[in-house]
Amino acid sequence: TSYPEKAVITNAKEHDHGQLEIMVDDKECMYVFDRGYLDYERFDRMTDDGYFFLTRLRKNAVIREVYNFKLPDNTAVLSDQMVLIGTTQNRAENYFRLLKV
Repeated sequence: TSYPEKAVITNAKEHDHGQLEIMVDDKECMYVFDRGYLDYERFDRMTDDGYFFLTRLRKNAVIREVYNFKLPDNTAVLSDQMVLIGTTQNRAENYFRLLKV
């Protein structure tokens, strides 16, 4: 659809980061969210629960490459990798696909 299916109204002091659990409830959807929702533990839970999502990483994100996918000729994609994200102290447990365009 081209319009929101649901909305949660909160006061200005409450960060919308906490509303993600309420908004994400359909495993048939692909969720797209901002870097403000970056939370490796939540990424792991969502992945383990079967949700699909797309987000941008922060510039200072620690990334460890696990596998490089072959790119087709004449593509806007600069790289397509399977990666681990985070530091040893704060890291996601799952592998994630990282595309650079």
